[in-house]
Amino acid sequence: MWDPLVYILKEKRPDLKILRYDTRGRHAIPKPEPATLDIVASDVAALLDALRIPKLEALIGVSMGGATTLNFALQHPTRLAKFIACDFNASSSAANTQAWKDRIAVAESDGGAGINKLATQTVGRWFHPASLEKETIVNLMTDMVAANSVEGFRYGCQALWDYDLRPRLGACRVPGLFVVGDGDGKGALVKAMEGFRGSVGREGVELRIVPNTGHLPMWEDPQAFWTAIASFV
Repeated sequence: MWDPLVYILKEKRPDLKILRYDTRGRHAIPKPEPATLDIVASDVAALLDALRIPKLEALIGVSMGGATTLNFALQHPTRLAKFIACDFNASSSAANTQAWKDRIAVAESDGGAGINKLATQTVGRWFHPASLEKETIVNLMTDMVAANSVEGFRYGCQALWDYDLRPRLGACRVPGLFVVGDGDGKGALVKAMEGFRGSVGREGVELRIVPNTGHLPMWEDPQAFWTAIASFV
């Protein structure tokens, strides 16, 4: 999902070295443990250690990756200069946890073939109505979601159950930027992020809104997303 932005970054910022990774849950792993937001943030630190990267210029993530990015900044403030967290919430709710359980049930139905049904439902929920008219990006994203390991999905998405970053937001000392598509959750996520952005660090962080996009603005309109983050990067 980051391919379009990477192409732009390589053109606009050839000085940067870009590292991408698949979060746990993308692929099947032997004897997986239920993920937590702290575990997936620690995965980033472990990856940097393995690659002997002492500090990042910037870390960026969306959805679970957005929450992971903020959590990493809270846990490892000396290991990044700035962060960009996109389309996420600072805490989960009981309703959100149940929604994830329902999605797992869909994915596991029909002997695991339900992941294809879930992929179609997910993209329909994620995308802005304007993006749903773009057949190519809809089909590509649907295929990407359907390619997830069902077992990996079951354990990986538990990172979004029962978490709450809000008590620690004021301790953040890393410069950050929040980004969200204006149609994410039909606008509900814009309100949610507006509600907690002021609690981050001493002065809060700026929230930039990408028009006519939903949950994945970097995929739905890469150029508009770049416009939103360019001055910060």
